[in-house]
This record gives sequence, structure tokens and C-alpha cells, in this order.
Amino acid sequence: MGSVVSGIMTLSKVKPLEAVRVPYLSHYSWPKNIFLLRRCLIYTKYKMQGGKYLVMLNTHNSAYDDAAKLREEESEIIRTTMLEEYDKGNYVIVGGDWNRNPPGFNFHKFKKGYAGRTIEPALDSSFLPVGWKWVYDPSIPSNRDVNEPYKEGKTKTTIIDYFIVSPNLQVVENKTIETDFMYSDHQPIYIKIRAKLPDTISRVKIKKEEEPKKVIKKKIIKKVIKKKAGKDSTNSSVAA
Repeated sequence: MGSVVSGIMTLSKVKPLEAVRVPYLSHYSWPKNIFLLRRCLIYTKYKMQGGKYLVMLNTHNSAYDDAAKLREEESEIIRTTMLEEYDKGNYVIVGGDWNRNPPGFNFHKFKKGYAGRTIEPALDSSFLPVGWKWVYDPSIPSNRDVNEPYKEGKTKTTIIDYFIVSPNLQVVENKTIETDFMYSDHQPIYIKIRAKLPDTISRVKIKKEEEPKKVIKKKIIKKVIKKKAGKDSTNSSVAA
């Protein structure tokens, strides 16, 4: 591609506690490394209620068919980081341009008007532990080929932009926003999430609400018994 000025950023209305560029150590050998981008992910951390954090990983992985090995190494860095954060009890979202298809991708699910193609190898489903979620809209492509001006129904398209969400987050909505590739060779992807309330927290709250009621009930019963006992002794003394 020649000389390229490039970058990646995460924008937010809320100021993060941390924002760090994490470089991918793998890269092309010389002379290709002179011309190709220095890939990385952006790590941002936000304070949540209860002392936990929301960690967002914004990635742009290596492109082109001969970068399959590089993408594997980059994906392993992502996986290690997201699992470490989740083990700390944090909420985790990973998103960006993976430059490879997600597990189960099938371009035959695209809506009418899109010509599809696959990028091999796709990410394997074993990449994620149980409970983690792949999130993308299977009906609309997020990326198109750039070997020609975009032509609907002719230019090949695929999905290489998607999210990964940790088990303690609930996906409320996700979609790909159609722009007819007017502004880029990508179309924007959107996700709306909600933090899950752990079952243990729910049980503790219910237990704490019930306990005072039981105590109050016991006190009332004791009072009635005491009062009744007092009446019975009074009646006995009068009779005597």
C-alpha cells in the first residue's frame, strides 16, 4: 500500500479510568513490515457500581490471506486479556475488525442484494469458554472487497466486524447499520448491553428482606403469649 498514516481509537462520553494501546508483537518480516500497519488493540476500563469495572477491547487484526498465522497470535492475546479481566469479576466486551469470519458464518443468510464470500480460516467456536457470546447480525455484511467501486449484488461482501461479550452481560440489541458502503469498505456495527445481576446477589437481597419480618412476627407472638399469661394469673387470684 505504500506509506500509510493510520490509527485506532475508542470514543466515549464517559471518561475511562485507563486507556492503553496494546501492540500486537507479531508482524510481517522485512520488507513487508515497511509498508503494512502496526496492528494493536485499545484497552479501556470504566468504573461500575459495586467496585467492578467494564473493560472494552477495541481490536484491528492483521489483514490479507497471508496473515493467517499473525491473526492466530493476535487472537490469543485478546483471549488471554479478556479471560484475565473476567476472572477478576469485571464485565468484558471485545469488538472490532478481526479480518476473519466469526464461527458459524454463512453468507447465504445475507438479505437480498448482497454477494457474499468467506475468509478462511474462520475463528473456531472453541475460542470462547462456555457462557461467552459471539454477537453479530448474520443478515447484513460488515465489509466489502476494495478491488472495484462498490456495485450492489456484484461486489463480494462478508462479515469480519463483530463482538464478544462476557457471561455477566446481557445483549439487549445488536445490528449492522446499512450505509451501502458509501463512506468506507466497512459498515458500522451496533450493540446495546446490560449488566446481569448475579443470582447470589438476588438471593441475599431476598433473604435480608425476609429476616426482619420473621423477627417482628416472633416478637408479636411472644407479646400475645405474655399478655395472655398475665390475664390467666389475674383470673386465678380473683377466684381465690
